[in-house]
Amino acid sequence: MSEDELVKAMSGMKGILKVIPLTESDVKEIERLEAEAENNVLMGFCKGINVGVREALAKKRVYACLTDMNLKWPECSLIKIVCGSEVIGEQVVDKERLEGLKACGNIVTGDVVFYKEKMRLIRERQGEMRVLILPLEMPEILGIKAKVGSPSPPADSYLKRRLDANLEDPKLGTVLVGFDA
Repeated sequence: MSEDELVKAMSGMKGILKVIPLTESDVKEIERLEAEAENNVLMGFCKGINVGVREALAKKRVYACLTDMNLKWPECSLIKIVCGSEVIGEQVVDKERLEGLKACGNIVTGDVVFYKEKMRLIRERQGEMRVLILPLEMPEILGIKAKVGSPSPPADSYLKRRLDANLEDPKLGTVLVGFDA
């Protein structure tokens, strides 16, 4: 699969305005920016791990995509709050399920639920807690499965500069797409 074919296929997707391949130095800079972001507290709660970005950057070919409000985000949980291997909270996009969880006494903030039976872990093992930002799901591109990550604000700004995008436009965003093919 040629680079031109991949760029053309991604550029033709609704909500993707521009696509560029990333250089090795781009990947290193994004890794640095993401490592800094992961050391900060997310959601006023605990440190985070951007699993989606890490997985995209680990691929042989990595692309930055400039997106707009027309990009269709997957209707699945993209955030999990974990303590070790236990999920203590997560994003729930299904409104009916969210209401059911709330009715059962779980703590709901926006579209994030904290499971009442796991709340003791917050007190007992707060230093072990992490917010996981999961990979986005994207349809196969030209028959190739991709890993897609939503970068942190500092990496997003870096990518917008590389994509010659308006840094002040709140309707623009970026995603990283990685392929092994």
